[in-house]
Amino acid sequence: MKAMIVGLLVVLGAMSQMAFAQTAEKEVVFSCDLDAGKSVMLTRDPKTDTFTLKYGASLATPEVVVIKLGNDMGTTLHYSRLTNTEAREVYMTKGEEFYTVGYVDGGAQKQGYVHITRGTVEVAYQECNAATLNSTFGDVTQFANFTEVD
Repeated sequence: MKAMIVGLLVVLGAMSQMAFAQTAEKEVVFSCDLDAGKSVMLTRDPKTDTFTLKYGASLATPEVVVIKLGNDMGTTLHYSRLTNTEAREVYMTKGEEFYTVGYVDGGAQKQGYVHITRGTVEVAYQECNAATLNSTFGDVTQFANFTEVD
């Protein structure tokens, strides 16, 4: 009986390390704190090209979780030479809900936002707190399998 309990603890320990390793392999592509106490995080598993969007008051127990392969997502990239501004949006759907995560890099000024619609009705539009904004949208290789949207 004692050996069986020790064996079970070893198996549970190995499983928890596997779960941690899987989480650690994900790259944070975009994250920030939003208005009204919400947060957003977009992560990517580079081995599977799987993206996970989490949104809500707590990212540990988010209100929204969307998991998509890169080839099932869309993106736009706009660059203005006049203003030296680059803007990228990433698009994901889940049922009737449409999620847009946007990032604007204007050199010294960077902005991020999340836009959520259900059908044609806007559910939320929230801008990022600049102090918490984190983005790797400049790394175009992570969007290689996305559909370019005009």
